[in-house]
Amino acid sequence: MQQPWGDHLGKAGALQVVRSVDPSHTDSYNGRIQELSHFRYNLEKNMATYGYDHIHFRSEDPHAARTYWENTFGATVVQERELGGAPSFTFDLNGMRFLVSGRAKGENPVKSGSDPRYGLDHFGLLVDDMDSAAADLRAKGVEFICEPWEIRPGVKIAFVKGPDDISIELAQRNE
Repeated sequence: MQQPWGDHLGKAGALQVVRSVDPSHTDSYNGRIQELSHFRYNLEKNMATYGYDHIHFRSEDPHAARTYWENTFGATVVQERELGGAPSFTFDLNGMRFLVSGRAKGENPVKSGSDPRYGLDHFGLLVDDMDSAAADLRAKGVEFICEPWEIRPGVKIAFVKGPDDISIELAQRNE
């Protein structure tokens, strides 16, 4: 019998479906029993392991972006190379790896902005002291999109504008 999820799941393993019907749940409009389906996934084969590797930023001026990341957040360039004919820098920021590169030959990247958007909206950096971080960034001339505020007890956030108008969240978590 053909299942809605296909006859096989490839490397992900086998899917075990457990269905249960609770006759005490009835629809008040037509008295039919509502069927409650519960799915339990049983991965019998090895599932791939996923983890963070990097974020890649495309920049109109990768050299200016490099200067920003180094001077503003203390990021360290761990690799410098050409990528598609454009300068490319791989950074390490306290264990977080990211790349900044220019426009490669034949590409015509579209501009983004710091306004909320679909897709990648922003990324966050953890800070241990929001007040100190905000003072440090202001002294460096960084533009705040959203001033620091307590979003919920124990969590303060702020947003700053990065190179090419990317939105960078700062988060202090004392939860």
